[in-house]
Amino acid sequence: MSETTPTTPDPTPKKRRRWVAPTVSAVVALIVGVAIGNSGSSSDKAAASDKPAPTVTVTETAGPEDASPAATVTATHTVTATVTATAPTAAKPTQAAPPANGRSDKGWTLVSLQTKADFTGNFSGTARIANANASTKTAIFTVTLLKGDTVIASLQGSANSVSAGQTVTVDLISEDKFAAGNYQTEFQVDMSY
Repeated sequence: MSETTPTTPDPTPKKRRRWVAPTVSAVVALIVGVAIGNSGSSSDKAAASDKPAPTVTVTETAGPEDASPAATVTATHTVTATVTATAPTAAKPTQAAPPANGRSDKGWTLVSLQTKADFTGNFSGTARIANANASTKTAIFTVTLLKGDTVIASLQGSANSVSAGQTVTVDLISEDKFAAGNYQTEFQVDMSY
């Protein structure tokens, strides 16, 4: 008689989760893209360093198609992004017409204004604004650039805790596309407290 040994069938090969690494990489890339897209001007850099880096957690739980009991795989990635943006060299700064008699509103005076294109091709600017109020104030400003009666761009900025009689430099931003030229200006204080 010949001896027979019982044979057991080969265990089902484990399914590999080859999609986990690409999925985690895609989520990390998405968060880096959002971080880059939401990065602000250089004045936002100090505030951004105080914030914790975003963390991505991907959890996978095995489903009924898996041969093993329910298993969980968790991957955590921390993303840190630093972005430096510079203005395009092709755009030349434009000097807006000086304010007639130092345009004033609500105790604030627009002393000077210079505009240029930012890194996205929109208007940006730098204004010197004086607090002519009798006390320290904070304010939000709008400077409107006009050619005749046509509004070319609106730029906004703010100044915090400006002492009475002090003149400050205010960075202005806009969502209007840059166009070089000489423009009339209108200065408005949206809020002052």
